[in-house]
Amino acid sequence: MAAGGTAESVLGSILSHLECSICHTRYQEPKMLDCSHSFCLRCIQELKQSQQPDDGKITCPLCQRQTILPEGGVAKLNKNYTLMSLVDEVSKQEQILKGAETEGPAVVVCQACDEENEATVQCTDCEQFLCQYCLKAHQRWAALRNHKIITLLNRRDVPQTEMKTIIKNCGDHPSQKLCFYCTTCEQLICNKCLVSGHNAPMHTCVEVHVAFDVFLQEARETNTEMGQFYTHVSRDREYSRSRLSRMLSITSRDISSEAASKIAHIRGQEMRLLQEANAAYRKKDRRLAEVILAQQTLKKTEAGKITDEDRLEILKLRQDLLSEYKDLNEKTRNEVNSHLSFTACKEECNKVELGTLNLEENWELVKEFELNGSSIATFSSGNIAMTCGTRGLTFLGLNDQEEYTIHESKDTHLLKSPTDMAVTMDDVLFVANYNGVINIFNKGYQFIQQFNACEESHINATPVCLAVDDSELLAVGYKGMDRISLHTLDGSLIRTVHAPMIANHLVISNKRLTYTNSDKKKLMSLDYHGNSIFTVDSFQNSAPRGLCCDKAGDFIVIAYCRRKGLNNSVYQIHRYSAEGRYIDTLVKDVGNRTRIANISDGKIVVTGDSQTQIYHRI
Repeated sequence: MAAGGTAESVLGSILSHLECSICHTRYQEPKMLDCSHSFCLRCIQELKQSQQPDDGKITCPLCQRQTILPEGGVAKLNKNYTLMSLVDEVSKQEQILKGAETEGPAVVVCQACDEENEATVQCTDCEQFLCQYCLKAHQRWAALRNHKIITLLNRRDVPQTEMKTIIKNCGDHPSQKLCFYCTTCEQLICNKCLVSGHNAPMHTCVEVHVAFDVFLQEARETNTEMGQFYTHVSRDREYSRSRLSRMLSITSRDISSEAASKIAHIRGQEMRLLQEANAAYRKKDRRLAEVILAQQTLKKTEAGKITDEDRLEILKLRQDLLSEYKDLNEKTRNEVNSHLSFTACKEECNKVELGTLNLEENWELVKEFELNGSSIATFSSGNIAMTCGTRGLTFLGLNDQEEYTIHESKDTHLLKSPTDMAVTMDDVLFVANYNGVINIFNKGYQFIQQFNACEESHINATPVCLAVDDSELLAVGYKGMDRISLHTLDGSLIRTVHAPMIANHLVISNKRLTYTNSDKKKLMSLDYHGNSIFTVDSFQNSAPRGLCCDKAGDFIVIAYCRRKGLNNSVYQIHRYSAEGRYIDTLVKDVGNRTRIANISDGKIVVTGDSQTQIYHRI
């Protein structure tokens, strides 16, 4: 009994974890929410009715996190098969312990029939206890003849090594184990499913281990066919999952932002219509009041009993009321009866659409301009700033029709051979010049102030690249000096750091200074104190040029790729992870473009060789 008592204590400690926190009884058809909390199906259905039955969401009573219900509602939520298996296994062990407390051999009930006959054997493949009648039926099936059968003289005498680990139970028959695979329906089934809905010749069913062997062979063949995919993706599967999670957060934020924008627009329309309705009401009500007063005044003159006060009032209101009454013709009287008493809202058929989910990433060229830029930067409005040699600043302004117009800054004379530019999140523009001066422009492209980065940092060199972060930090790179100077946005020097092989392209992302060197074929990243984070030097037949960052923290790099024959060399747009791993190629040929910038998530601009192009993710 000591051993039995130990088993009972173990079961007792497990039972508390198998109770639904809503009904406080053992789980029945447990369903799992997105927060990983599980509840009985009936409990979730009742919970949904107590919240908002028609909003398509349910709030977890434990952590308050919302779950978007699938099509079909609560019943289509994922089943918690692990809990179902545990509940079934604990119930089985309770039955065994109950039999162990009685004298003589333990009594175990058959699991294949509903007659509660005593089980005499166990099929270790199906993990079912069978009575003598069900054993005969079990052995008549050709597919089950090779299953291992154990005689139950005493259930406690069965070696534990011969018992299988937990196998998930059937969703339609919770007491039955999943021991077959229907290749026709492509799903796991139990014995009852095999007899009731998956019988031959309409269905082809095989044992689980046979189906697994077939699947394993298919997986190996697929692995061979998709070797390149595994090389680029499988080795970075943890990164891919992390990026997918970040993209979900970004997408969720974008959806909510778009919805808030549409709601704000609708609220604006609501206020406008309410104001128009109130104004129309006041106008028509005043007109009706004037008509009524005119009629009352005329009745006073027709009654014959006019006092001195009435005469004074009539003469006083004659111009405003009596003249109005005289002007009433037949049309106006009809208007009084219909139009003056009518106000309604005319419904519009325009649908409010938030957009659709984009589950595959492809990029295409959407706009092209005969305009060359030696440096480029973008504003939150979608506008684009460019410089080229001594030409100064050129802007591509985006209007409400998603069309760009080209105009130049009036303060071009302030620039001295600009080399690079950067824009803060508040749309303040910084432009670096060959003489070391950094010019600052506001969001209206008007000059604000300037400072000399070379003098501030005591570096006698030309600033060739520029970058800003979201926390008011400006980075200036000096080619040939292997230095980056860090400044506040007013130009005050913070520090200088050693930046080996820095060239013409620099970005700040995740508190890192990342830059390329096309001659050395390197992509390098440092922290704000100059400590190396990563170096990518495996470009082989390509050389990295311009780069920018997307919302997920990945680097978008223009790479000059040499292929067989000089005529086949092209510029491509590659993507690298925040850790410097190559992910994929976004665009295979962008012409001779060396500068790149993000316009928004899903839209980038590249420039060089007399043309500027905008690519859009589709």
